Amino acid sequence: MKCFTILIILLCITSANGHSQFYEFADKDFCLEPVEGKLLQHDLTQIRKTIIAAHPDPFIYRSKAAWDSSYVELLHYFKRPRTMFDFISKTASWLGELKDSHVGMDIDQILELYKEDNSWLIFKLARIEGKFYAASDAEIEFLPFGNELLEINSMPVDSLFNQAMIFSLEEGASFEARQKYAVTLMSPLINLLNSFDSEGEKILVKHCNPKGDTLFSYVKTYTSKDRRKMEWRNYTKMQDIEYTIDSSQGTGTLKISTFLPRSKRAFEEKVDSFFDSVAKCDVSKILIDLRWNRGGYFEQVEYLYNYIDTISTKRTKTYVSKRSEFDGFSTMTWFSKLFYLSYAKTQKSNSKTRQNYSFYKLPLGTLDTIRETNQFDQAIRENKYLGTCFLAMNGVSISASVDFASWFKESKRGLILGEQCMGPLTGTCGNPVLFDLKNTRISVATSTMRSYTNSKLKVESDPIFPDVPIKYSVTEFRIKRDPIMEYIKNLK
Repeated sequence: MKCFTILIILLCITSANGHSQFYEFADKDFCLEPVEGKLLQHDLTQIRKTIIAAHPDPFIYRSKAAWDSSYVELLHYFKRPRTMFDFISKTASWLGELKDSHVGMDIDQILELYKEDNSWLIFKLARIEGKFYAASDAEIEFLPFGNELLEINSMPVDSLFNQAMIFSLEEGASFEARQKYAVTLMSPLINLLNSFDSEGEKILVKHCNPKGDTLFSYVKTYTSKDRRKMEWRNYTKMQDIEYTIDSSQGTGTLKISTFLPRSKRAFEEKVDSFFDSVAKCDVSKILIDLRWNRGGYFEQVEYLYNYIDTISTKRTKTYVSKRSEFDGFSTMTWFSKLFYLSYAKTQKSNSKTRQNYSFYKLPLGTLDTIRETNQFDQAIRENKYLGTCFLAMNGVSISASVDFASWFKESKRGLILGEQCMGPLTGTCGNPVLFDLKNTRISVATSTMRSYTNSKLKVESDPIFPDVPIKYSVTEFRIKRDPIMEYIKNLK
């Protein structure tokens, strides 16, 4: 990614000197290694300049004066050499003040950058009533499913969770969603805080079984080779979208894991197939399950809308973006840009492509509404579903999933079940880009677009709350019984 290049010659010399001093020790435990303060200050300044340059409105939930005050405090703190973990955690906390779920640091990227050759401890957890329970899939060697986790490598799991909260995401005032997302960061974070042997080793874990017995076990870590094999297996098994039809209950469930599918055509064909099956099987109620859906393209969201929209109200979607060297046009390859510009000039003046082309021609730094659309121009579906509809959400329903939930709630299409999602009724930020810090080489994400679900560009901070709050009990979790599905089955 492009970065700001003030005094580029001087900075390159400084950066090179810093690298030769710092990266010499990176094979040990880079988190604990002191880093020269000037290098950290430079990276902090780069983050601030880039976010202000690329983000259309970073100060929706936090004033610029308050955010800059925190920035000045950090600059002063980093006058002296600090550890890498000091820099990562304090910077993540500062970024979190913006309460934008598309702004932050990625712990997995930091691990891959600095600890790719180390062994990693891999696990999944569920947080229920303030306690943590093993939720790992069968192919991951960890604790028995449902055992309560107490300590990892002598570190209390509560302490690990509190550290994960620093790196977690939040959109507006979605604090409950932030807690949910933090649980997903606990596995990469324990690896960031520890340097496990590169050949793999056993890590001591304290846990508790369903009988209440406190136990100590040694848990396997995975080498980089093992991890790559596991990632490939998971990738090939992963389903972007899947559905089930229960004819005996008259129920259909459409589970969408992402609105960023590997194949747009396959995604749409699966949606078509689901509603075809619903029509043939005389289904009286459907559940659209967007739990753990982290967003994607609004085009896929809109494709789904058109199957269940029964009131034909005008839907407004407004995009506000800032022309910058970090937007989608500036980051195109030379050939892609040449092809796009040639194509755009042939389109009608009122087309979406020409509207985006008009944005491209604006000077850098210009803030503009790049598209406002009423009643999206997709064809009416043949098997439009008019029956009872439910929506399942949780705290890791993010971005485009929040847009879907907003329309679902505002149109009164049905009941939302589960937990609050990560965002308000009035829209979220999006189109994140990554830029690499000059000295630490860590990638930071920033939004380059703000979307609104209303024409007045109104912003609220409160997240979308479910109509029927539903959470797992420990008993339901251990026997793998989905309380949302149970709720729907028991409806008369």
